[in-house]
Parts: sequence; C-alpha cells; structure tokens
Amino acid sequence: DIFYRSWERALAPRGIAVLLLDMPGIGDSRGHVLTPNSDKLHVAAFKHLKRNAKAIDPRLDGSRIAVEGASFGGHAAGRFFLRRDVGAAGVVSVCGPVDHVFRKSAQGYEAMPRMTMDAVRSRLGVAPDATWDVLAQQMHRFALGPAGQGLLPAGTPSTMPLLAIGTTDDPVAPLEDVALLADASTRADLRIFDIDGHCPNRVARDAIVADW
Repeated sequence: DIFYRSWERALAPRGIAVLLLDMPGIGDSRGHVLTPNSDKLHVAAFKHLKRNAKAIDPRLDGSRIAVEGASFGGHAAGRFFLRRDVGAAGVVSVCGPVDHVFRKSAQGYEAMPRMTMDAVRSRLGVAPDATWDVLAQQMHRFALGPAGQGLLPAGTPSTMPLLAIGTTDDPVAPLEDVALLADASTRADLRIFDIDGHCPNRVARDAIVADW
C-alpha cells in the first residue's frame, strides 16, 4: 500500500501507469524462493503488457514501457537490462546490488546486520540454522560479474536508456556496483545521493524516476 501511494503521487500526475510485482520472498510472493534469474518475472510481465497494452487499457502505449526495481528488485532490473532482447523503453535500477555484496566470504555475511541477513535467508530459502557457508554459496550465485554469471562488465554497451540510483555509502549496493551497471549503457544516467545507508528515501527517488 505504501508503494502504491508513493508512485501515485509521483507518476499519476504525469499520466504514467504502474504494474507492481512482489519479488519472490515478500508480499504476495512470500511463498516463493528468490533465485538468480528472478528477472524472468519482469520479462513475462513486460511481454504481456507490450503484447496486450491496448486490450488492457486503450490509454496504454506498448512502445513506452519501462522497468524499475529497487534493492533486490534492482538486481532483477539489472539482469533485465542486460538481456537486451525485450525492447524496453528504459530500465531503472535503484540501489540494486549486482556484484560486490554477492562475493563476500561466509565471515563477511556473518558481520553484516543480523536483521538484514535474516531477511535474506528467508527470501533465498536458507534455513535459519544453516551455516554461513551455506548462505555464502547461495549468495555467490547472484553475482553478475566475472566470478559469477559473467554478465558484467558488458562487452558491448547497450543503447537502451538506463537510470541507476545509489548512495555514497551503501553497504548492499556500493558505488562500484552502481557504476558497473551504468557502464553497460551508452545512455546511462547516474544519480548518487550524498547520504549513508541502503537506498534513498522513496519521495526523493520517485520524483527523479518520474522526471526521467
């Protein structure tokens, strides 16, 4: 409900419609496990909207559909962007981790805030009593860099518009990750908030996304 109200304030006045998806592990998708290729949900939703836009609502323009994701959703948005075979009008990744946080050692994850890691365990389907080594193995599968899925750095930059948003000191999506994804587009717009912590507040970032 919070997300609906925030996007309604930012996007509705500009005539922008929104389809919201709950990523696996949260909301109505809490019964599903988050996987390294969960962007397939975004791809399926995008293709459905593009194919049926006018049937869904005559006001929709199937040629002007963009995809946004924040935090773990930003990881999925990054993978969506790197697919290059869907033809989106643009992609927005807000504080999306793409590599560094997924390459930590077991000790590195153990040192992170317990509340954060408990939530990660739940979303990845890792038992609360599983060792940190087990969690590390699961996390490593999400890395998009050379040591993981090998999607970044991109060999040939895409011409698809990309908006990448981050903060100057994000323990989950460091500046290196935000820049790594931005370098994959020749039409990247990089916006960094000079604050500490994971993700800028919704009001500030939604205003930037809406204007973009």
